[in-house]
Amino acid sequence: MINERRQSAAALALRLIIGFGFMAHGWAKISRGTAGFEKLLAQEGVPFAHLNGMVDGLRRR
Repeated sequence: MINERRQSAAALALRLIIGFGFMAHGWAKISRGTAGFEKLLAQEGVPFAHLNGMVDGLRRR
């Protein structure tokens, strides 16, 4: 019984942490737009940052 509660609490904590990470990443993309996202990708060293930024912009429409 106690182990089940601990597992449920741990799963909830992980879901909240991962969910917050996805929300923060999504907000950064929305607030900066496609050009800002492209710049972020270039700073991170992602290859073909321009192409990836355009594909992401098309995917969100």
